[in-house]
Amino acid sequence: MAAERPDDALARALTQLPALAPLDAELDAELRALLATGQVTEPGDLLLSLACQRRLPPALAHFEAVVMPKVRAAVRRIAGPDTDDLLQQFRVRVLLGERLRTYSGRGALEAWCRAVAVRMAYELLGTRKVRPLAEAVSTQERSVELSYLLAAHRAQFRAAFGAALQALSARDRTLLRLNAVEGVRLERLGEQYGVNKSTVSRWLSAARAQVLGQVRAELVRELRTSEAELDSLLTLFGSQMSISFSFLE
Repeated sequence: MAAERPDDALARALTQLPALAPLDAELDAELRALLATGQVTEPGDLLLSLACQRRLPPALAHFEAVVMPKVRAAVRRIAGPDTDDLLQQFRVRVLLGERLRTYSGRGALEAWCRAVAVRMAYELLGTRKVRPLAEAVSTQERSVELSYLLAAHRAQFRAAFGAALQALSARDRTLLRLNAVEGVRLERLGEQYGVNKSTVSRWLSAARAQVLGQVRAELVRELRTSEAELDSLLTLFGSQMSISFSFLE
């Protein structure tokens, strides 16, 4: 069977992800170069991966809506009550770190993500034999640790977080503040925007991922810290967004 022509593969990818069209020149060139190797079997998934690495909001929203539910289902039985914590770590490692760069477009991205998450879940079980993660790190402990870390780098965090919020749409900024600071429930937010709570949840997840990605990119330039320390900090940052808002006041 003849290999798919790059132009045809690109068209197929954009059919799967029309919200990303038209592609910017840099993304278009990178995708075409990879498709030209003839090794890519899932051009749509490869496009999604490249777009997520660039923190493009439509790609992040699609990832949250389509891929993350499958990842959650794959790890729920393993991680149990620690599922939400594990998924936050997964987002930091895969979406915000370098892990997604290793996806080559050979095989479905969904299956690749499930495999990564399942390995993380078993790693979690191996390192948390005495107490589950939810008990080992209480909400109060997280808040204290994050407050200390944010205070140590207040100026850098304030600048990075403020810039990341301004890059969001007005709707997403409002949703994040209402949910994270004022504690407005998803159902109530859905009523205000005329959508169901699942849609609001996807909006919030994509907005958080965009903020975390931009903050990470800025802090990589500003702070001299290890990748592991930075990822741990961002995991706490993402789970305690209300504290982060207070640093803008």
